[in-house]
Amino acid sequence: MRVKRRLFTHLFVALAFFSMMMALSQATIVQTGTGTQSIQSSDENWGGYVVVSDYLSPQPVLNAVMGSWIVPSIPTNSFFGTTNRVSEWVGIGGSALASDGNLIQVGTEEISYAYGGGNSYFAWYEMVPGNASAVQVFSVSPGDVINAFIQEVGTGNSYTISIIDSTNNNYYQHTFTYSPDKTSAEWIVEKNLSEPLSDFNVIDFGPAYTSGNYNNVHDQANGSDLNIGQLPNYEVTIKNTGGTTLAYPSALGSDQSSFTMTWQNPS
Repeated sequence: MRVKRRLFTHLFVALAFFSMMMALSQATIVQTGTGTQSIQSSDENWGGYVVVSDYLSPQPVLNAVMGSWIVPSIPTNSFFGTTNRVSEWVGIGGSALASDGNLIQVGTEEISYAYGGGNSYFAWYEMVPGNASAVQVFSVSPGDVINAFIQEVGTGNSYTISIIDSTNNNYYQHTFTYSPDKTSAEWIVEKNLSEPLSDFNVIDFGPAYTSGNYNNVHDQANGSDLNIGQLPNYEVTIKNTGGTTLAYPSALGSDQSSFTMTWQNPS
């Protein structure tokens, strides 16, 4: 089964502080269209966007997240190939700013098995710590439009996870007792640390033809829905330990919500 997802452990606080003081190559400030600052960062297995309630003094206010993306197609391995995989998800919690690192996630995954074992495409959810591994809920296909939601229920420690394949009308929803850290939310393409990153070409988050809002969060403090660009956010590139770029996000679109992830190297 899948390796448990590790937490986003880069030193975001230090990067944010020094980036706001001076122009550093490790964390370059980019001015977005709405005036909110975005920090460029990197991680060994996460790529995409992470939002926080505040760079230097985060408050637990993000209690719902929504994301949309298109399931990519990946190559099938030959008989001599290794197992490759990639996953896409939205989540609440798990950044270095979190007090406990509790993370709740829902998404899709694509696997090309070794020795010509074929490909697998499926939807899943996971809670860290909690599940021993991701729980598969239904199969998906390349090109399917996915809409995923995580939302706190009431004022207690209950969260509803929903994932919809609007192309094939598959749907999963369940409410769990869980308490994620609410200082961050994520829209992520993830590489398994022990396996090569599948060549997914480009993954489109928030395609224009999905209906309603997408790639946004609910701010519990003021009761408003905010998109990525309306909050302090990290634009995260996947890089290996040697600094080679494996996959990278685009800048946010004019809606300050949509973006793409582009594959570059397997490992």
